[in-house]
Amino acid sequence: MHILDIFFPINVASWQPPTITMRRHNREKLKRMLLEEFQGKKVVCVEKKKAHSNLIINNALREKLSRDLILEDCIAEVVEHCEKGHKLYEPDSGHFFGHLQIGYTTYWVEYEILEAAIRLINAYSHRIKIETGAI
Repeated sequence: MHILDIFFPINVASWQPPTITMRRHNREKLKRMLLEEFQGKKVVCVEKKKAHSNLIINNALREKLSRDLILEDCIAEVVEHCEKGHKLYEPDSGHFFGHLQIGYTTYWVEYEILEAAIRLINAYSHRIKIETGAI
């Protein structure tokens, strides 16, 4: 519970805490608002390409990603990378698998392609660098 909840109570029973992705977006929005309000700077927000607009993530997986401190934007970037040809196909399940290193973290995804969307099955991350090529 936040201290403000004591002074401004909300319906706690139905309230869901924001995911890590939602918290980041809220911080970015707050920063823009504060810069405009107190420094008079008009912040031009270059919208990121909504690569994940067709990415379906169920609530249980969304909670897992948030617990594991994995941003949905990073997962969408991995899926986009995989769809450019960097993926493996598992014929028994019909799922695709792939990975991408972003910064010091490698993200792994498992997903399936539907008619008009991509459904995320699982995702995880690990601080590991994968070296490829001849030894």
